[in-house]
This record gives sequence, C-alpha cells and structure tokens, in this order.
Amino acid sequence: MPLGNLQKGSVNIAGSTIEFSESDGDDMSTIIISKEKDGNPNQKVVYHLASPSRATAREWYDKIMDTARSASLRVNILLRA
Repeated sequence: MPLGNLQKGSVNIAGSTIEFSESDGDDMSTIIISKEKDGNPNQKVVYHLASPSRATAREWYDKIMDTARSASLRVNILLRA
C-alpha cells in the first residue's frame, strides 16, 4: 500500500460512475461512486465519500478523475499491444 498506515482501503473505480454533489446550505460535499454489481445493471454498489469542505471534496474528485483517466489510458495501451 503506497500510503502505509494512512490507507484504510481501496475502491476499484474501473467502470464506475463518479459524481460530485454539493449540498445546499452547508459546506459539506459528497463524491458518489457507483458501479454495477457482478455485471448486473439492476444491482449497484454505491460509495458515498463525505468530506468536511467543498474544497477537500473537489480535490478528492479531481484526484479520482485523474486516476480513472490514467487507468483508462493504461488499459487502452495494453489492449493495442
């Protein structure tokens, strides 16, 4: 694990839908990651990542999206090889 004891787990985001949601009236923001469970479109696994501030949530969202783009690029390169 790259973060050692700081890392509490991981989520496979390949094939996931990632949304940024801001709540009205307070500073809380949420990132929602949803993915089909076992390839069944009627069943979803959903993760809600709540952050203490909009700025933190935006930073997390940007990092998740960068990781998703990077992973997608790696898959495309491997498929061409």
